[in-house]
Order: sequence, then C-alpha cells, then structure tokens
Amino acid sequence: MIRLSRRIIWKNFLQCAFALSFSSGGLLSGRVVSNLSPLMILYHWVVALFPVVLTIRGDVAGVFTGNLTTMLNIGRIKASWRNNTIDFYSLIRVSILLAYIDSILVGLLAFSINLIFKQVSIGEFTNFIIASLFTCVIATFVALPLNIFAAFISFRKGLDPDVVAYPIVGILNDFIVSLCYSISVILILSGNLMVTLIYPILFLPILILIWYFYKFDRRIDMYRTIIREAVPVGFVCSFDGVINGLLLASFIEDIVHYPEILMVYPVLLNAIGGVGSSFGSVTTTRLALGYLDSKISSISTMFNEFIGMLLSASFMGFVYGLLGYGLASLTGLIPTLSNMLLLCFLVMFFGSTVIMFVSYIVGCYSYGRGWDPDNFVIPLETSISDLYGAILVIILSLIIYP
Repeated sequence: MIRLSRRIIWKNFLQCAFALSFSSGGLLSGRVVSNLSPLMILYHWVVALFPVVLTIRGDVAGVFTGNLTTMLNIGRIKASWRNNTIDFYSLIRVSILLAYIDSILVGLLAFSINLIFKQVSIGEFTNFIIASLFTCVIATFVALPLNIFAAFISFRKGLDPDVVAYPIVGILNDFIVSLCYSISVILILSGNLMVTLIYPILFLPILILIWYFYKFDRRIDMYRTIIREAVPVGFVCSFDGVINGLLLASFIEDIVHYPEILMVYPVLLNAIGGVGSSFGSVTTTRLALGYLDSKISSISTMFNEFIGMLLSASFMGFVYGLLGYGLASLTGLIPTLSNMLLLCFLVMFFGSTVIMFVSYIVGCYSYGRGWDPDNFVIPLETSISDLYGAILVIILSLIIYP
C-alpha cells in the first residue's frame, strides 16, 4: 500500500527545485544558439549536429556524475580533491577517454545518417568530425572540475548528490557545449587556413595524454567496465541525438520565426534529463545499498520521491517560461508570455513523468543483469529525454504558436 509522506515529498520538491533552478542559466545557452538560427537555415549540418553533441554531453557527464555520486554515497570516493582514492582519479581519466571516443563515433554516425537522408553533402564530412571533436573534448576538460565541485559541495552540505549534482552540472555542461559549438561553427565557416591548422595542434597533446591514461589504468576493473559498457551505450544513445537533429532540421524553417523557442529548447531538454537523472541516481544508490529490489513493481516504494520531483518539475516549468520571456524581451525578441508559460509547463510535466519511469526501468533492468547501472541510467535517460523533449517541443510549439 502506498503511503504519502509530506516530509519526503517536500524534501524532494525542495532539493529538485534547487537543482533545477540552475537550469534557468541554460537560457543563456539557448540565447547563444538562437543567434545561429540564420546559419541553421543556410547550413543544415549546423542544426543537425547540435542535438548530437548535447547527447554526448549526457553520455560522458552522465557516466561520470552517476559513478561519482554513487561512490560518494557508498564510501568508495572521498569528498576531497587531494589524497583521494584510485577510483576517483581513474574515473576522471576514463571520462576524458570516453569523450574522445564518443565524439569521433558520433560525428561519423551523424554525418552518415544525414548523408543518407540528403540533409548534407559529402564535402561536409570534415565539418562534422572537427566540430564534434572540438566541442566535446574541450567541453569535457572544462566541465569535469565543475562536476566534481558540485558533487563534493552538495555531499559536504548534507544534500543528496544523487538528486542535486547532475541537474546543476548538466546546465553548466549545456552552456559550455553551446559556447564551444558556436565557436567551432564560426571557425569552420570562416574558412581560414590557419584555423584548420589549429585543430591538429590542439588535439595532438590530448591524444598523447589519453594514450598515457589508457596505459596506466587499463588493468583497473572500473576503467575496463566503463569502457566496455559506456562506449556501446553512448553509441546507441547517439541515434536519438541524430534523429533529434533530423527533426529539428526538418522544422527549423517553422521554428526560426519564433527564436524564443530555440532559446528555451536547451533549458527544457536539460531540465527533463535532470529530473530523470535525479530519480535514476536515487534508484541506483538504493539498489547498491540493498534498499530496493530490482523489480519494476518496486517503484511504488519511491512514490513520494516521484510526486515530489514531478511537482518540482511542473513548478519550474512556469519559472522557465517567465524567465525566458524576460530574457527574450530584454534581448530584442518579441515573445508572447502566455505561449511561453504554457509551452514550458506542458513540456516539463509530460517530459518528467515519462522520463522518471524510464530511469527507474533502466536502473532495475541493468542491475538485474549484473551490469553497473551508473553506466547506463543517466546516458540512456538523457538521450531519450533529449529526443522525447524535442518531439514535445516541436509538437506543442506547432499547436501553441499560430
């Protein structure tokens, strides 16, 4: 029998709202991306690749943060920058390697599928690879210290890093990815020969560093497990990002007339993924501690957490709509308040409801198969939330906007 607990609901509402409040910073990411809207119409690869690099963000940051918060809770990692455990330093190194592998594989996949659907030409192959590598590798180097800082601070302050960490760092990652992607697009389209020469000079030291990491860590079980499990998962997840890009490219001429939609687009997708990651991380920690059976029916024991996070997500939908309207108005756009409020609320409500179920099912299934759920839950739910969120935004935008 399900028993409602106001204390648990309120606790999860507050912690989730606190974490999701940082997602409002994603409006800046959206504003950066909305400036690329003229280029998105002229060059379809620009819009087709953007959701894909956001998906890689979910894979790398998700694996890193999921493992970090679980190991903090069970004592395998200390909330300290110095004199930490072998697992901590190995986790950092394998995340950098994962970013490099994923960015190459996903760049190849995105180009191939867009070429099949005649969205791009064969001559744009290098654009996909260079933009993907530049964006994902540089963003990972910048974002990892921020991820660690958020997890350590929340743990030291008595907050649950499973609930707080990823929603906070997710939006920071989105901003960094959006900024790096915008820079890479501008550099590529500038056509400057010196710009082309910068890339091998920039990435050669990174290749050497990654080779050193692999040689040092390849005998560590956790390192091998993450590579074995997270690389295939990241590749599979990237299909969602590619489909997302195809959808966005197909409707970009309709959406571009309302740039405020592009502005809230990254915020909503990140926030939905953040809610799913919070619910999924709580699930994986309880599974690791033995507090939860790996049965789908056991979700009833987490009903209070589900309600608390859903109420928080719905409330933050209104907040995002209001803040988005304010930023759009201040930066020269002419948005409609009621449309933005309705769009953000509906996307957050329906998106969060579905993605929390997805996170729970993935966690229980992977744990039941003997896999590490931290290598599956956040990457999978983030990519699914990106695709599902994109579909929601597109469909609801076509309904709400005239």
